Amino acid sequence: MTDQDWADLLARRHRGGVYAVVTTGVVCCFGCPARPPLRRNARLFDSREAAQAAGFRACKRCGGQPKTDQPVAWARCSIASAPSLEFP
Repeated sequence: MTDQDWADLLARRHRGGVYAVVTTGVVCCFGCPARPPLRRNARLFDSREAAQAAGFRACKRCGGQPKTDQPVAWARCSIASAPSLEFP
């Protein structure tokens, strides 16, 4: 795992690929809200299927699926661009 991979994992940046945690046996996508593992326990895979073939199961929080759409980011942009409402 490179320093950039580790930084992306800690920052919960959505990107391609997944990481597996050896001690728990789960596979998570980058951006998963679960607590990050110790660096020595994390392994990188290209896909959830590859990690599952290696014996890991999908995370119950993120499903181990990289997110292609980012609804939270979309909502933030929509709210920021909306006209302010004034109530009497």
